Amino acid sequence: MTTAVHPETVRYAIPTWGVGELTFLGGLPVAHDLPSRRRAPLEGPVPPRHERLLEQIRRYFAGARESFADVDLEPTIELWGLTPFEAAVTRALQRVPWGTTLSYGALAAAAGRGRPVRPGASAPAACSA
Repeated sequence: MTTAVHPETVRYAIPTWGVGELTFLGGLPVAHDLPSRRRAPLEGPVPPRHERLLEQIRRYFAGARESFADVDLEPTIELWGLTPFEAAVTRALQRVPWGTTLSYGALAAAAGRGRPVRPGASAPAACSA
């Protein structure tokens, strides 16, 4: 018998930004909605197992040069059913240093495909609904 894993949503407040939302599945982050002033915070404390990632996000929105290179992207890639190229673009985005901008062509090249600019541009949107 298979045990169902249910998503867990955690909201966090960022001064001047609003309230963001993280969704975890099996304890791993699988989705993130940027802070919005229109979203109300959830009541209750943040589970300790999620506090480290939430603290990284808080520091990032406060202007710190945070790296999210240690976040496991595979659950998100699997949940969203990304194509191999979309998965490669998602991993390439994770490797872009803080404060760096890339063209869609450079992003596609970083993902191992130099020419397909449009797929490189649309891959990040595949993880949002």
